[in-house]
Amino acid sequence: MDLPTYATALAARLPGTWTAEHHQHLNADMADIISMLTLGPIRYADFRNASILTNPARPISLLVTEEQPATGHGYAIRSIALTDGHAYTRQAVAGEQLELALPADPETAAAHIERTLLPYHEQLQARHRLAILEEALQGAQRALDHWDSISDGLCDDDGWPLDEQLYGDGKVRRDATALAHLQRVLPHAAALLQDGRAAHRLLPPGQEADRTGYYLRALASTFERANQILDEWKPALQRHSRPDGTPIEPGHTAAVEERNAEIWSDIDTWLTTGPALAALLRGAAVSTEPAGRTAAAEARSPRLPAAASSLVVQVLRAEQADRNRAPRR
Repeated sequence: MDLPTYATALAARLPGTWTAEHHQHLNADMADIISMLTLGPIRYADFRNASILTNPARPISLLVTEEQPATGHGYAIRSIALTDGHAYTRQAVAGEQLELALPADPETAAAHIERTLLPYHEQLQARHRLAILEEALQGAQRALDHWDSISDGLCDDDGWPLDEQLYGDGKVRRDATALAHLQRVLPHAAALLQDGRAAHRLLPPGQEADRTGYYLRALASTFERANQILDEWKPALQRHSRPDGTPIEPGHTAAVEERNAEIWSDIDTWLTTGPALAALLRGAAVSTEPAGRTAAAEARSPRLPAAASSLVVQVLRAEQADRNRAPRR
């Protein structure tokens, strides 16, 4: 079975909707670029012929090449970063599996990929979401701690601001900084809650499980309200923005400040309950991490910028389109 036939059969057997793009007789420059985009070391690879499997629901593609290891002819599949959504692979460290040697039977190979490589990518995505949550919580908490450290000094003994403008400016900066951190988390909120609920089901019955369940419900409501407030304020911000997105003042700044003040209670709830979710997910991750990962956490492979990844996609597809247009002999 030649490589295009094998890759097409493999794509048809993987879960979800996968398509195969075949690239025959690649020149040395393009082969080198593909090699750099591949996540993990490359062994035995001959990139004169390659197939790339893509799934619109997944940010990582799969590179299929023919191999000639000591055990005889076979194929290899490697994770390859062809889209902007592959940042989570930075959570992989040396020794973790981003590639597989595959048997010549596409059905057996697809089962092996479904059982090992795809779940591993899901685990990397979960690590990435947790890292975003933890970093955002720390950043927002620093903003709150900084405000707490200076706000008392801006008030008299009865708690009234000594300078309304100075006090108000401080709250505005606190709100804006904390919201910026929350907004990093919101795109991942649904998946984080799903991860949290899965980990919560593994807790033994008792007060800890009950308290964690309460925090998860509170977070779900908080994320929902935060998204709702942000959506409700979009028309007002658009009215105070030019077509190129630049703000029209003073209306734009006033609208942003009012929106941020409205969402502050949800930020505060997130700062109170979010650490419980982070601790829950961290505990679940530790129980499933391979030995030695923590010590190897800094041994991550370098990645090409997303712009380079996007450029390679365009070049490969243009090359494929030109080949398809060529007259058949």
